[in-house]
Amino acid sequence: MEKDENYKLRGKIPDHFFNYKRTSDILPQDGFFLDTHAHSTASDGWMTPEQCIKWEIANGFHAFVLTDHNTGKNNKPIMELQNKYPEIVIIPGFEWTTIRIHLNFLGIEDFPRRVPMNPNDEKIKEAINKAKEMGAVVQVDHIPWTVNEPWHRLGKCTHPSRDNLLEWGVDGFEINNEMRWYDPKTVIWLENLKEENQLPRPIFMSTGTDIHNPINEWVSGWTELLLTPEERKNPDWTVIKKALLEGRTRIWVDHDYYMPYEAKQLKLEREKNQQKESSLILQSSSDKNKESGTIRINEFEVGMTREFSHTFTQEETETLADLIGDHNPFHYEGDFIRKTRFKKPIVHGLLVGGMISHFGGEIFGPGCLAETIDFKFLKPVFFGETIRAIAEITGVSKTTKRLSFMMECFNKKGEKVTEGKATCIPYRV
Repeated sequence: MEKDENYKLRGKIPDHFFNYKRTSDILPQDGFFLDTHAHSTASDGWMTPEQCIKWEIANGFHAFVLTDHNTGKNNKPIMELQNKYPEIVIIPGFEWTTIRIHLNFLGIEDFPRRVPMNPNDEKIKEAINKAKEMGAVVQVDHIPWTVNEPWHRLGKCTHPSRDNLLEWGVDGFEINNEMRWYDPKTVIWLENLKEENQLPRPIFMSTGTDIHNPINEWVSGWTELLLTPEERKNPDWTVIKKALLEGRTRIWVDHDYYMPYEAKQLKLEREKNQQKESSLILQSSSDKNKESGTIRINEFEVGMTREFSHTFTQEETETLADLIGDHNPFHYEGDFIRKTRFKKPIVHGLLVGGMISHFGGEIFGPGCLAETIDFKFLKPVFFGETIRAIAEITGVSKTTKRLSFMMECFNKKGEKVTEGKATCIPYRV
């Protein structure tokens, strides 16, 4: 429930939440630390480009790579902030994200080719070669996490072997990812190759924070770059790239639980606002004594947000289909749906889009009379899925006495499945 409530902060985390300094007591004080894996709002991260910089500085990093999933959209904006933050080296990157493997291309602003969902070996080799032609350092991401994903567990795809990836030209492997994913198998494999003089070139090991949401996630690993005193004088991307390609890294891992500073700040602010929220509830209760049928436009402000969740069932879709006479085969089990890209029946779009009516009828209401409703379907919703809908008031007109709001619906993976907007008249009941 708390996670659902926090989702409205995506892209809107207050900047003062990043006013702290935190490292692990196991780290050498004179180390130079790199984060090879970070996400912003350009993909599925919660932080703006500038907040990513502030978060990396707060957690003891001297350099980091922005690696949004299959997009370089925020690389240019973040690189433009380099002069403002000279204490950290900002490096562009690209996470080549598929269901079979995740690769980080470090040091490039974008990747010019389409990323396939389930690439074969040749497509992976082509991507690695193209990235290296562009000057990227290629890192294999979080193997233990990837092979634990449903597509792998169901046997729909297989991760390339470490030997194959080495042969295909990768430069390094992510050993520690997020707060808990550790890859001892790769460590032992690399150590054995070194002992047997079978390693064809230096291979670096790294730790990636893979930061998405700083309220729920914290740093558990730091990659130390073993730089020379001369390199430390100007540790730009050229220096960092050279160190990585020469395998000059040392990883530090601290898996002790740590409550993120951002989570602590959020808790404090909610406690401060508790009295104010209680007052609003009392005010809402007093409205019962006011005249019914009048328009209560003064009760709303732009930026107010509300949310709720609902789990969709097959019975709901079948009932709606019977009511409106829409028995589309996309909503039923059978040969047709199994041959589509969905593979299984999907929830009727009107049910998901119809979540917008709940805000007007119950949450912003009761008594909101809809004038216009518009929604867009972005991803399929399957039976049994719980969808979280978040609405934000975007317009309050005291002249026309109209209330406008937008809605976004997300699945449990945080993927946006539907978005919509509505205009209504908020009558008093």
